[in-house]
This record gives sequence, structure tokens and C-alpha cells, in this order.
Amino acid sequence: PGGPADIETPGPTLPTGEQAIPKYAAHGTFGAGVAACMAPEATIIVNSHFTMAAAQVETVIVQKVEEMIQNHSPDLICLPAGTDTRENWVDLCFNDFPIRHPKIPLVVSAGNDSHDDEFWPAAFPWAVAVGALGTDQRHRAWFSNYGNWVDVYALGESIVNAYTTGLYTYQE
Repeated sequence: PGGPADIETPGPTLPTGEQAIPKYAAHGTFGAGVAACMAPEATIIVNSHFTMAAAQVETVIVQKVEEMIQNHSPDLICLPAGTDTRENWVDLCFNDFPIRHPKIPLVVSAGNDSHDDEFWPAAFPWAVAVGALGTDQRHRAWFSNYGNWVDVYALGESIVNAYTTGLYTYQE
């Protein structure tokens, strides 16, 4: 696997000497670990887009995706993030992604809000929207968004895999 394009900022050093993993950190790192297990010959690059408590201005995310495409020429992009929009307006920043990059599939999280409202950019018909399956691998995870705009569901609950180095405190 390849190295990170943007390193996530570590949390504070704990009395034990370990680094704390900040809340909301390493979501992409975890997904990259799953991808590395499924496609061990692939080169995987993790690019941190979120510098403000698990949120970022959409134009910055698009800019960082464009920089990643320019610098690394990926065959596929996995974006484990998205947003609801006011009155379900179409997400304009990603609207022309397939025009700019017709050969790069964008695989996007369907969201973790347990509702069927469209979640952008996953809801675009050209994106691959991925919802989460529960531990039984047959039913949707309780937190996963759903709807006719979700293309596929993959195991998304109680998975053990690679994670960034440090101590993470689970918060429900």
C-alpha cells in the first residue's frame, strides 16, 4: 500500500506516552485497511480532507480530490463522507465529476444517519453509493442510510481491521 498524501494530525500525548486518536479521525484509514485486505496488490493512498472536527467546506474536499487525481492518477476513489443538503438540493460541487473524470469511479458512503434522505455525493446516479450491513451480513446496519439511490451494501458493523496508530476512545 502507498503512503498517505496528507497526514492526519495526531491527538494529545496521553500519560502512557501513546498518542490519542482524535474523535472522528481515521475513518478513511480504516476503509483503506479494508481495501488493502481485499486488494492486496493495489496501491492505496489515504488523503485527509477533514481538518475541522470531521467537517470541511465542500469546495475544499473537491479541491483535495482534484489534487489527488492530478498527483496520483487513481483508478478509483473511495470517499467515506458526504452530506445531506437543504431541501435535498443537488450537490453542486461534485455535479460535474463524471464529466471531468469519466474513467474514475467514485465510491461514496451512503451515510450513517439511519434515514432514506439522499446523501450527497452518493446519491448521484453515476456514483457508487455504499450502505452498511449489520453483523449478520443480511440486514442493513441500524445506522446506515438507505433508499433506492443506494447501490450496494457491505459489511459495516463490528469490523476489526487496520487503524491509525494510537489509542482511540469509542464514543456513541
